[in-house]
Amino acid sequence: MDEILFSPVAYVVNSCNESTHPDNIKKLESVIIVLPEYMAALYGVEKCEYLDVIFYMHKHERVELVGKTLSGEVRGVFASRSPFRPNPIGITTVKLLRVEDNQLYVTGLDALNGSPVIDIKCNIY
Repeated sequence: MDEILFSPVAYVVNSCNESTHPDNIKKLESVIIVLPEYMAALYGVEKCEYLDVIFYMHKHERVELVGKTLSGEVRGVFASRSPFRPNPIGITTVKLLRVEDNQLYVTGLDALNGSPVIDIKCNIY
C-alpha cells in the first residue's frame, strides 16, 4: 500500500486533553489556529456559517474494525463514527462563531486539544 503524507494547516486549541464522549467536547468553544503560511486561505471564511474540519486524531492508537456505537449497536468501523479507525481521521461540521486574524472560534468540534487540522472547508447547508 502506498503511503500518503499530509501536513497540518492548523491546530486545535481547547480545554479537552483526553478522550471523552464527543458530545462533551462539542459543547466547548474551540479555536482553530491556522498556520501563518495558510492565512491567505482564510479570505472570505467569515461568510461561512458552518465549516467542515478534517483533523488527525493524534491520541488514538488502537484500531477496532467492529465495535459498539454510542447507542450500543454493534457495527463495522466504516458504518460508525468510531475514533478507532485504520486511519485516525476525523471530520466534523462546526459553527463558526468569529474570526480573529488566523484564529477561527467554533463550537461543535470534537477534536482534542492539539489535534492537527488537515483541511477546512466551507459547509453550505
